[in-house]
Amino acid sequence: MDEAVLSLLNLLVSSLLLAYWLTVYNYQSPQNSELVRDICYLMASPNGTSISGDYHLNVCIVNGTLASRTPIDKMCLVRVNTTAVTGFLYAEDGDKCFEGKVRLRLTKVGGKVAVGFDRS
Repeated sequence: MDEAVLSLLNLLVSSLLLAYWLTVYNYQSPQNSELVRDICYLMASPNGTSISGDYHLNVCIVNGTLASRTPIDKMCLVRVNTTAVTGFLYAEDGDKCFEGKVRLRLTKVGGKVAVGFDRS
């Protein structure tokens, strides 16, 4: 009987640890594809359209290329390789990396999407 209770407790603790680590992994996984989705939405929108949102990212924008350490879904952009896509976009403050949770403002200006921090 004692072994059965101990085994049951062991199984319960293992399940709780697994659930915790799955939650941590899902919470901290980059939302790079959500950023690309919003960039594609703006590409199809008129100039002056903007979106503000919270993203958990791991990307850099350099010379119109969005690069990451993890694979990126290209959607409407042109694939450079599995971790980079290029298109009509730029970082407002020059080449920039965004890591962790950030609040961004995406604005379509002159046919390109400007990505910058939302300072409101």
